[in-house]
Amino acid sequence: NQILGFDGRFGGSTVTQQLVKNITGDDEQTVARKLREMYRAVMLEWRFDKAEILELYLNIVPMGENCIGVAAGAERYFAKRPWELSAAEAAALAAIINAPAKYNPLDHPESNRERRGMILSQMKRYGMLTEEEYREASAAELSFCAHGVADVGTVRSWYTETLINDVLTDLMEKGGYSRAAALRLLYGGGLEIYTLVDPVVQTALEKAFESVSLQSGVQYAGTVIDPHTGDILGIVGAAGEKSGNRLLNYATLPAAPGSAIKPLSVYAPAIDAGIISSASIFDDVPLAFVGEGLRAWPKNSPAVYQGLCDLGTAIATSKNTVAVSVLRRLGAENSYQTLSDRLGFSSLVYNMTDENGKYLTDFAEAPLALGQLTYGVSLRELTQAYTTIAGDGNYRKGRTYLAVYDGKGKVLLTNEAESHRVFEATTASILTKHLEGVVEKGTAHGVRLPHGIAVAGKTGTTTAGRDKWFVGYSPYYLCGIWCGSTGSTVAVAGKPQLAVFNDVMGKLHRDLEGAETEFSLAAGVYECRFCRDGGGLVTVDCLLDPRGDRSTVGWFTADTLPTSPCTCHVGVICGEEGGVMAEVDGTPICAEGDCEGHRVGLLRILDRSFPIQVEILDAQYVYRPLGESIPGVRSDVPYFINTLPKGRYAGISPTDDGIQYNAVYLGRREEDVEDPFDFWKFFFN
Repeated sequence: NQILGFDGRFGGSTVTQQLVKNITGDDEQTVARKLREMYRAVMLEWRFDKAEILELYLNIVPMGENCIGVAAGAERYFAKRPWELSAAEAAALAAIINAPAKYNPLDHPESNRERRGMILSQMKRYGMLTEEEYREASAAELSFCAHGVADVGTVRSWYTETLINDVLTDLMEKGGYSRAAALRLLYGGGLEIYTLVDPVVQTALEKAFESVSLQSGVQYAGTVIDPHTGDILGIVGAAGEKSGNRLLNYATLPAAPGSAIKPLSVYAPAIDAGIISSASIFDDVPLAFVGEGLRAWPKNSPAVYQGLCDLGTAIATSKNTVAVSVLRRLGAENSYQTLSDRLGFSSLVYNMTDENGKYLTDFAEAPLALGQLTYGVSLRELTQAYTTIAGDGNYRKGRTYLAVYDGKGKVLLTNEAESHRVFEATTASILTKHLEGVVEKGTAHGVRLPHGIAVAGKTGTTTAGRDKWFVGYSPYYLCGIWCGSTGSTVAVAGKPQLAVFNDVMGKLHRDLEGAETEFSLAAGVYECRFCRDGGGLVTVDCLLDPRGDRSTVGWFTADTLPTSPCTCHVGVICGEEGGVMAEVDGTPICAEGDCEGHRVGLLRILDRSFPIQVEILDAQYVYRPLGESIPGVRSDVPYFINTLPKGRYAGISPTDDGIQYNAVYLGRREEDVEDPFDFWKFFFN
């Protein structure tokens, strides 16, 4: 027919040939494929009788609605077992087989009705139905389950369904099975699957998510992983009690991670490469001004700029400006490769053009530093990526099962733990200490575990609050929580992800009284105090900052320990005119009439200059060498504000509690001021 062209109709495969095609997935339109199919069909006919072949066929035939096999079809369309179907219902299923898209009874009820009528008439013709049974079946009004209605029978847990998907994927990728054959084997092959679920963890997750207070249009997901092995101990894909099978699992659905990506994309790789350390200091100010109105970019949340900022503070308060600055030092290529090649982010876009001609890429500052990814990352992928920080720097791929055996005890799949080093153990330890700060004084303030057990983690929020994340961990468990909008306009109110985290992890740590409460420092990590404004060792002028002692603690390797004194703070002395400095937090800097010769430490920042005014918390404490007395100015601006060129600004402090400089001489040469280095040597020796 193909050679001579005497008939325009093609196909007409036997049931055995269709079985071969469904098992192998081999459906290319070539003569060679058809010959292979015919040969395989003959081999099947020699080995199996017609009943066995028909049984295999009915168990793997596509039935639409993502169903494979008539049992799944009966469950999906009628919520029944196959043996519970009426003749009319069985005919409706048989009608689907010829063309699932065309005869789907939910989408095309009339087409299905017409074809099942033909099937029923054939059943009567061949004696399968009596005349009375035929008339009854033909007149029957069938009731179909709507799209998305739950399956009949036992409702599988979120963990079980995740496990099924993992085994199905591995049967196809590692075992070489077609999807149809893998499904047939999985559901009807008598397999034994050894899982890694922890019933205590899974129960804690399910209870927490069943009791969560749902905001309209908002959903939740959560997972708990052993940070030292990668074993997925529990997973929940939506809030509320699970009411059916094959439901949408939000734990495996990609979403934009926001700031939760920062430790993985910028901070860990930069610390690991020696580009930054705990004593790295950044100026938290706008990095660019965009648009006609010169909008400051990037913005922080809350929308305030801090000024000089050490790494720990930047991480704890999730400074967007600092994340972008670190990315610029690290390089986008290093950041992108860390995520895609070393941390298993499977949805990243290097570059592409969508159907509307819009250029898309994750190889840019907003995606890599701020988490505004094109397609996002799933909670499962993000949480397992945090094993590099919560553990010892090794990435551990999440897994739900250990091994799969067939009905005869033969090993079909093994799922050995997969790990590879991404960061040094010292990097993971240092970053963990900083992520503790997120909980202690930052964006996750309020997260607490029983018995004082340490907890570290990172929050993430996307544009307009549509997604809110928290990935946190203790020395024992790693837990990721996502809460997000299922629509396009809903903003998630508050920080519900933190409440769910507290609930889940509180349950898991309640019985750990007497256990280790702190994260252990990796060998080669040292604690050191330094100036949070300058990054050097503390000097007398760091202590005489008008805001008080500016020292803080950081963690370092031997190569990154601070060894030089702070050069940011500059010691200045009140002028001879005896100006009065106003109170700071209710405490006078010096007594009235006794200011002459009083020393104060200000910040040497010589390069702040903006085209618009910007609110910066430390603006009023900035030093500029002027060499002359100046008149007093307001307490919320730098004392040198009147010396700036027209149209340039150095920042303004959103506070009324600053210092009022009144005829204070701030321009003495440094050699005229007591050498702070001498004090530093005395103080520390």
